[in-house]
Amino acid sequence: MSRKLRQKPRSREELLPLPAFVVKRLSLSHHNALALFRSGHGTLEHLAALARAVYVSRLMLCAENRGAIDARPFRAAETVLSACLLREQSNGSWQLFPYEVAQIAPLLVRHDGQLETYRGERYHDAWYQLAAAAEASISPLAGSNPSPADSEFFALLVSRLTGMPG
Repeated sequence: MSRKLRQKPRSREELLPLPAFVVKRLSLSHHNALALFRSGHGTLEHLAALARAVYVSRLMLCAENRGAIDARPFRAAETVLSACLLREQSNGSWQLFPYEVAQIAPLLVRHDGQLETYRGERYHDAWYQLAAAAEASISPLAGSNPSPADSEFFALLVSRLTGMPG
C-alpha cells in the first residue's frame, strides 16, 4: 500500500503577500539603482540589485504561470546589464543609456506588482532558485539545455560579487 507524502503546510506569512514595508524597501532599492545608473553613478552592487530584480521577477512569473513565459524582455534586460558591466570594465563608466533604461524600467514596474500581490512563498522560492543558479553559475534565464554563452554575464556577475574566479 502506498501512501501519499504530505507536503508541510505553508505558514500564514508564506500564503500572504509580502509585508508592505518589505515591498516598499525592495521597490525603492530597485528604482534607486536604476536612477543611479541613469545619472552615471551606479556601482556593482546596484547592478546586482537590478539583476536580482530581473531574475527573481522571471522566476516568480514562471512559478505562478505554468505555461510558456516570454523570456525576451528578461533576456533584453540581461543584455543591457551585461553591456553596462562590460563598459565599466573597459572605461570605468557605470551608466545606462536612455534606450537601455527603457528595457529595464517596465520589468521593475512588473516586479513591483508581483511583490505587492504574489504570495510570499513565490518570492522566497524564487530566491532559493536564484541561489541555486548562482551556485551552478547558470543564468536563471538560460534554457533547458544552456550553452556557456547563455550564462556568461551571470557567471561574471556572480564571480565579481563573490570575489571568486569565474
